[in-house]
Amino acid sequence: MATGDPVLCEKCQGVFNSQSVLKPIMGKDSQLWNCEFCNHENAVNIDEEEVPKTNEVNYLVEAAAQAQDKKMGGNQDISVIFCIDISGSMCVSQAIEGKHNIKGDRRQQMQGLMSFSDGSDQFFNAADKNKTYVSRMQCLKAAINAQIEDMAKGANKRKVGVVTFNNEVTVIGDGTKPVQVITGDKLMDFDFLENNGKQQAASHMQNSVGETAKVLSEKIMAIEETGPTAMGPAVLTSIGLACQGKPGSTVVVCTDGLANVGLGAFDEAKTEAELAKVEEFYERVG
Repeated sequence: MATGDPVLCEKCQGVFNSQSVLKPIMGKDSQLWNCEFCNHENAVNIDEEEVPKTNEVNYLVEAAAQAQDKKMGGNQDISVIFCIDISGSMCVSQAIEGKHNIKGDRRQQMQGLMSFSDGSDQFFNAADKNKTYVSRMQCLKAAINAQIEDMAKGANKRKVGVVTFNNEVTVIGDGTKPVQVITGDKLMDFDFLENNGKQQAASHMQNSVGETAKVLSEKIMAIEETGPTAMGPAVLTSIGLACQGKPGSTVVVCTDGLANVGLGAFDEAKTEAELAKVEEFYERVG
């Protein structure tokens, strides 16, 4: 653990480290540091004891919420869109050691299904008794919900929205308006998806996460997984929503699979020309 603050490059914010080289500046107390990451010349004033001696140095700079707010230019009023895969593969479960109570666990709801007609209980085999089975979707819901709770406390002016996708794209937005479902040929229409996302931002992204955290969490926990994966149209819709927010707005894509419905569907690309067209779509989205 280091005392004081890290020395940052003025241009790229790279950190002065144990591999960095200081050169004296004639007639001055300061030194010249040529940033290893962007080659920018920085005039710095670093004492010998402040030079990192190891490859890893830990700096306790400030609380996480403050750091994130500073990263976004001190402006909390940005948009964050969670673009969530709800296709069938997201229900795949895995056993983890120990008993864990993850938010969204349905064991209580299923309690009645886990006993025989004579009242006796069903059990896993002995090797599985101390394991918890969790699905990809359950873990994802818990993670996104935790992010929403953190932003509601530390950056409550942000606008947080959700877009889900399987064989169709559903715009939930900030959770305060009726959802919009996009299906059929519209999943192949680049201009419609982009412009519709921008239009939906005007109605579905108007409230801050400080106001919407509870209802948004409820909407996320109610999501169920089924169907294939229209990731391309969902990402484009999400970018349309986010780009109406202020600089620093972000799209977080949460998926376990390969796009196979609508624009950007990889499994429909059978030839090199078709694959190039799919790659061109994602480059255009970028």
